[in-house]
Amino acid sequence: MATSGFNGRKLFVDWETVTIAGVREKTVSINNEYPDITSDDDSGFQTFLPIPGKRASSTTVSGVYSSETLLAAMMAADAAMATGTVTINLPSALAVPGNIEGEGVIQSIEITGADPEAVQFTVTIASSGAFAYTASAAS
Repeated sequence: MATSGFNGRKLFVDWETVTIAGVREKTVSINNEYPDITSDDDSGFQTFLPIPGKRASSTTVSGVYSSETLLAAMMAADAAMATGTVTINLPSALAVPGNIEGEGVIQSIEITGADPEAVQFTVTIASSGAFAYTASAAS
């Protein structure tokens, strides 16, 4: 039986070209909100416009707090309500891995510490504007 797939450690998230350190879990969501135009004429079936009314992406990373430098950069962007470039580096068996990249805002930062565990963090970055997918390439 052939096996394929990628280890979760091969999915990296960068904020302003710096890979977020200490990450244990990451989630990337891409959402398209289509306008619901259902009416009585649709015989009870839900109907949508063919073009999304809103497109968005959200990236959440969590892990062991290990980089105060990166946290300081994210907190500064959050305080200034500024955008930054978020890059999701996708795992690939090809020479040039693909990615999803765009501008984002820090939607939330959470830092927790329970005795006797390591200090943990969770950061959620929401897209602000268009984002682009670049496919993996052989060279």
